[in-house]
This record gives sequence, C-alpha cells and structure tokens, in this order.
Amino acid sequence: IIPEIYINLNQDCLPVNASIGIVDNGFTNCMWDISNGYVGNSCGEQNVLFSSSGCFDIDLITTDVNGCVVNSSINDAICFDPGPEANFSFNASSITTEESFVQLTNTSENSSTYQWQLLNGEVSTEENPIAVSPSIPGVYPILLIAYNELGCSDSIIKFITIEELVSCFIPNSFTPNGDGFNQIFLPVLTDGYNRNDYSFLIFNRWGQLVFESRDPAFGWDGTFDGRIVPDGIYTYQIRTSLIKNAGVLSYVGHIAVIK
Repeated sequence: IIPEIYINLNQDCLPVNASIGIVDNGFTNCMWDISNGYVGNSCGEQNVLFSSSGCFDIDLITTDVNGCVVNSSINDAICFDPGPEANFSFNASSITTEESFVQLTNTSENSSTYQWQLLNGEVSTEENPIAVSPSIPGVYPILLIAYNELGCSDSIIKFITIEELVSCFIPNSFTPNGDGFNQIFLPVLTDGYNRNDYSFLIFNRWGQLVFESRDPAFGWDGTFDGRIVPDGIYTYQIRTSLIKNAGVLSYVGHIAVIK
C-alpha cells in the first residue's frame, strides 16, 4: 500500500504549525523524518512546527498489516518564504531639544508596508518618515511594524535620547565705570548644568589670576585687589559639567574692559 500524505497549514506566517498525516491510514508502523529536524513514530496525524523559511523534505517509512515496508519521500514538500524583518536607523543615538526633526531610515527586509509610532505618539505609514522631536528632554521609544503581502508582521522598538541643549552666553566686553550700566561681566548658562560644579576665572595679559568665582550668580566687577583694572583684553576660563551625563563643558575666550 502506497501511503498518501496530506499537509494542512493553520496559517501562512512563521512560525507555522502544520498537520501532516496519511489518508486512509491502514498501517501498523510509521516512521517520519522531516528535514526541519522533526522525527515521529506514530501513524496518526503529526503536529509539526516550522519556525524558519525554506523548503523541507518529508521521508516516511510505513509497514502495512501484511508486513510490507514502503519508503516514501517528497522533496520540497512544504515551503515558506522569509517573513518580514523589521529594522531602522537614525543619524544619532541622541539629539538636543533644539533639533526639530529626526530622519528615520527604514532598513526592513521582506516587507512592503509599514506602521510607525513616532516620538510624540504620531502614527505614520511612510517608508522613511521624519519624526518631530519632543521639546522635553528624556528617552523616547520609536516603534516600527513591517508587513509583507500576506499580512505577516515583525516589529522592533528603538530608543532615542532627547537631551537639553546647554549653552552659554558670554559678552565680549563690559564697562565697569560706575555709570550703572554694563558693570558686571557674568556668563549666562542655560538650564541643565551642574551649579555645584562651576569655575569662572579671569586672567590678565601676563597670566595673573585677577578674579575667581565658584558661584554662577557671582560675576566680575572689573576690580583686582580692590581697584578697577586697566582697560584692555582679559582672558576668561569657564568650566562646568552637565547634570544628566556628567559631561564637561569648557569655554575659553577674551573679554574687553572698557571704561
């Protein structure tokens, strides 16, 4: 008796559970060997899991009630196309709050349509969308779901860090002449820096330290040893660190004293 093998699939998308058996089963012994690694020794219906793409062979050895043994083989009995593999990239792992957009590059494979959940919760079906950057610092997820023509899907989540931009406004001159205007040289830093890790130094042209402050609110009034310094160019050095990642900020430049 030549066995007639049937194959029923419960779905098209991997992983797939397949029901494989013999029509009009009149056999006393059956040995199954499927090229995905499955081995069975019953003549009843076999439940076989296929978790990877490709074509798979079925080998079956049957023994009927008369003791006749038949070896049946079906090459490429069942085939599965590769499912979607979702993936994407963006130009940096972190951006600042002053950057308005993030360009996303879709690198998914075996897919044709896409659904994105972007930084501010917007949904997009574009292949390579541009995400609007949140104005609040933090770590934000980006979700991509990739689909193929059969409706099979794969998803991936990546995270991007939105960092607050720390900048420093430093005047290039001031006039400590007692007229009540522009009397103090004081750099202004935005939020996000460590106020307990701050150093502000002023040097004259000979490299002599004429002013030092560890308080971000305390600036230079143009004096040294209780007297107004001469007009001229002085060098400043500012050093501080970021609260979030302990990165160091350093600024070096020149300030003109004009009386």
